[in-house]
Amino acid sequence: MALKIPRIFGVGTDICSVQRMTHMIDRGPQFLDRFLKRVLHDQEIEEFKKINQSQEDVKQAGQYLASRWAFKEAMVKASGNTGLYYPGMYLKKGENKGKPMPTIEGELNVKILFEELQISGIHASISHEDQFAVAFVTLESLLVI
Repeated sequence: MALKIPRIFGVGTDICSVQRMTHMIDRGPQFLDRFLKRVLHDQEIEEFKKINQSQEDVKQAGQYLASRWAFKEAMVKASGNTGLYYPGMYLKKGENKGKPMPTIEGELNVKILFEELQISGIHASISHEDQFAVAFVTLESLLVI
């Protein structure tokens, strides 16, 4: 009988400037909408729009975008695969709105992560302060012995 032991496949971390994202918001809706559709999942776009309803929330909206960008970049680094489709990787809020739950969608992402790389678990953590957002991702696979 084969024994399956979880092991770390890869880790990735990324840091993103909040100012970089607030600058993008300030460039206007045409540029911003193109960026959102290219990078974020529909659910993330809706969350972002709720945060970005007024000029007073630009900093918080920038923190949101920076944290999501950092998560997606950390996923690429942990997997070692630059072919991942960004809108198909997103974080859902956990039941207690604490621990983020990485969610993978789309045929390409499923193929790369679960079929080719044999990823069996994804763990993520994000955080932000005034100037920066950071994300850390750990990918697990099963070692069969």
